[in-house]
Amino acid sequence: MKPHFKSIVSLSLFLTSFVLSSCSGPGSAGLGPGPGPGSGSGPFTVGGTVTGLTGTGLVLQNNAGDSLAIAANGTFTFKTAVARGQPYNVSVSTPPSTPSQTCTVASGTGTATANVTGVQVTCSTGTVSIGVTVGGLTGTGLVLQNGTEFLAITGTTTTSQFKTAIPFGQTYNVTVSTQPTSPAQTCTVTNGSGTATAGVAVNVQVTCSLGTLSIGGSVSGYSGGTGFALQNNGADTLTITKNGAFTFPTLVPVNGAYKVTVSGQPSGPNQTCTVSFGTGTAAANVTNVSVVCPAVFHPINVSVVGVLGANGAMQLLDNGGDNLLTPKMAITFLPRPSLTAAPTTSLSSSHRARKAKVASFGVLAALPSPLPLAPSRLSIAVTMIGRGWMAPIWSINLAKLRNLLRHQRYLLRQHRASSNCLRSQAFLGQRWRSPE
Repeated sequence: MKPHFKSIVSLSLFLTSFVLSSCSGPGSAGLGPGPGPGSGSGPFTVGGTVTGLTGTGLVLQNNAGDSLAIAANGTFTFKTAVARGQPYNVSVSTPPSTPSQTCTVASGTGTATANVTGVQVTCSTGTVSIGVTVGGLTGTGLVLQNGTEFLAITGTTTTSQFKTAIPFGQTYNVTVSTQPTSPAQTCTVTNGSGTATAGVAVNVQVTCSLGTLSIGGSVSGYSGGTGFALQNNGADTLTITKNGAFTFPTLVPVNGAYKVTVSGQPSGPNQTCTVSFGTGTAAANVTNVSVVCPAVFHPINVSVVGVLGANGAMQLLDNGGDNLLTPKMAITFLPRPSLTAAPTTSLSSSHRARKAKVASFGVLAALPSPLPLAPSRLSIAVTMIGRGWMAPIWSINLAKLRNLLRHQRYLLRQHRASSNCLRSQAFLGQRWRSPE
């Protein structure tokens, strides 16, 4: 009986150990990807494998908070475990550099029911393409440029990209090489420059609009009055009332033609204005159109009367210059004489005859270089010399010319009265002379 009893006890112990071992067997493996050993109630670790890493500075994150620096290829495990039934999300926080690389994550998200070991991180050294998004384009001929590569945008294209991708770490600078035409537009670039970074897409924004530019310039030499009118392209009219800068109210498209003309010349006083740099194609705001209105010149006529002597001399000065010589006269400047000196009586009869003879004439002359002055403001210097008397006139204006001529007529009457007196004395002397 004893051997039989021992066999039953041994069989019972064997079955008990088998049942206990089965309780801790396959059920502890868990159902998450890449299960690893661990307690069935958690928490569970999250990790995986990195391959292709050649650069430095790679940083991974779990659930955007638990950061882990990766220095080399191989397995990794985040420090912070995840409770049972909680999510995990592995991402690349900082891509590698030196050289720049792009790292992608596979099997990086899920719910933790066991230790996670199947996250795959693959790094590669590559390039990134430069994408372009165009908005508002209605014209044709738009060309973009990045370095030495050009990209033509045709039709109603809204998205495109440069053919040549650039390596990570290389800079890019997208600009507008040729603006659209028909109609003319202005296209601007946003986010057009930067450095290609692994894992960061490059998308350049290009916005086109019907651009407009101003046309203007300056006016000089305008003498005032009722104003005058300028026109651009025969339609846009602008009234000018003073010297200085001007700008037409209507803008023109980028690369549009402009032509500035004078549509109505100034009056009161009359002037003839001319335009310089008035035509062209507007690639930017135009500010150099020049409108010049020459100064107004009035001829000055002067009438001189009462000059005595056949060989008299006269010089006219306008504002101290601009000399005018009267015909057949010498120029002589003499001190102002006394206009009250009485003529002498000890003259020969022939001298008296010449003294009594009065030569008078008038001169009508226009100044050779008229100035832009009102006639009432003109000043003239006159010197008159006659045989037997002289009356220099120093500085007059036309308002005083009438008084001057009246004084000359007074001197002429005095001269004639003196001549008559000499004749009377000569007659009396001959009558009372004793016969020889």
